[in-house]
Amino acid sequence: MTPHQEFIGNNLKQIGQIVRSWGFQKKTDLYNSRISEVIIWFDNFKPSELKDALLILSKIQYIQYHKIKGLIEIVSNEIDHIFGKDFDNVLFFPLGSFSASSGSMYLYEYYKTLGLTSKNFKQDSFISYLDTDISIVFIDDIIGSGRQATKFFNEFLINKKAKCYYFTLFGFESGLEYLNLNANFELVLSAKILSDEEMAFGSNSYVFKDLKTRNRLENLCEKYGSILFPKHPLGYDNSQSLLVFPHNAPNNTLPIIWASTFNEKQKGVIWRPIWERKKFKEKKPRKSATNSDVGEIVTKYKDVPTETNTSKSESKSELRRKEIAYKELIELEELVSEWKQKLSISQIPSEKKHCKLEIQRLNQMILEVEQRIGKYN
Repeated sequence: MTPHQEFIGNNLKQIGQIVRSWGFQKKTDLYNSRISEVIIWFDNFKPSELKDALLILSKIQYIQYHKIKGLIEIVSNEIDHIFGKDFDNVLFFPLGSFSASSGSMYLYEYYKTLGLTSKNFKQDSFISYLDTDISIVFIDDIIGSGRQATKFFNEFLINKKAKCYYFTLFGFESGLEYLNLNANFELVLSAKILSDEEMAFGSNSYVFKDLKTRNRLENLCEKYGSILFPKHPLGYDNSQSLLVFPHNAPNNTLPIIWASTFNEKQKGVIWRPIWERKKFKEKKPRKSATNSDVGEIVTKYKDVPTETNTSKSESKSELRRKEIAYKELIELEELVSEWKQKLSISQIPSEKKHCKLEIQRLNQMILEVEQRIGKYN
C-alpha cells in the first residue's frame, strides 16, 4: 500500500463528510464522481503534504445553487429599487469583453426575478450602446481585488454617455473599496460582502487562525500556485479565495483547487483539480442581433419565433419569452459542445465520467427549457 492509499483509507470518512457538506448526496453518481476527483487531487501532493491538503480541502466554500438564487434575489430587489421597476432603457450584460464571461451564467435568473424582456438583453457587444442615453447593468459573480473591474471600466467605460452599474453576488471589502476609489461606476453593489478575515492567509484570517498553520499552508499553496498560475499563485491579484460555484470556479480562488489543462494553468504542468475552472474561448461579438438572427443561429430549432413568422394574435410579451428561451437553448447547446470536445480528448476515466455527468446535467436543462417553450406554444 502506498502512502497515498494509506492516507485515503485513514481519512475517507472525513473526505466523505466534506463532500456531503457541499450538498452531494451519498450513493449518487455525482457524489461518487466528486469523491474520485478529490482522491485524484491528493495525488498532486507529496506524502508529507497530504494532511495540509486535507485541511485546505475542508475549508473550500461551495456555494450551492439555492444560495446563489437567494443572493440574486437580494441584488434584484435593489435593482428594482434603483430603477423603480422601469427597465425600458436598461440593458444587462456580463462584465467582460465577451459573452462567456462568468456573469453570463446568471443573466437568465435576473431575467426571471426582475420580470425583464428580451429588449433588456442584446447579443451584440455592450460597446454598441455606450454612447446612448441608457443605463447598462454589468453582472458578475465576485469582486476580488477590484483591479480587474477597474481595468475594464478604464478601458471601455470612461467618459461614456451611458450610465454603468456593476452588481455581483460576492465582493471582498478591500476590492470594493479599491473599485470605488479607482473606477466611476454609478453604483457598485455586492449581495454578500466578504471581510478580509475570510481570505485564506491574511494577517487577520479567520479561515486558518493559527499563525504557524496558516504560514505553512500559504507556503504550500504558493509553492504549487507559482507553477500553476505564476502571476497569481494565490488567486487573481492575491485574492486567496476558497469560493467555488456550481457553474465554475473563479480565478480569485486558490489555483491548486481549479487549475487544469483546460484553463489558465501554465502549459507543461500536470495538475488534477477538485473544482475545475472552465475557461471558454472568447468569441467575437455579433455586429447586431434581431429576432431573425436567432433563427439563423440555431438551425436545430426550426420554429424559432420572429416577428415575421408569428401569428398576429400572439402578444409581444409571449414572443419575448420565447426569444429568451431560445437564446438560452443556444447557450446550453454551446456548453454541451464544449464538454463533448473535452470528453473526446480526455484520457482519465474519472475525468471522462465527470464530463458525461456534466453533459447529462446540461441536457436535462435543455429538456426543461424545451418544455417551457412548449407551454408558450
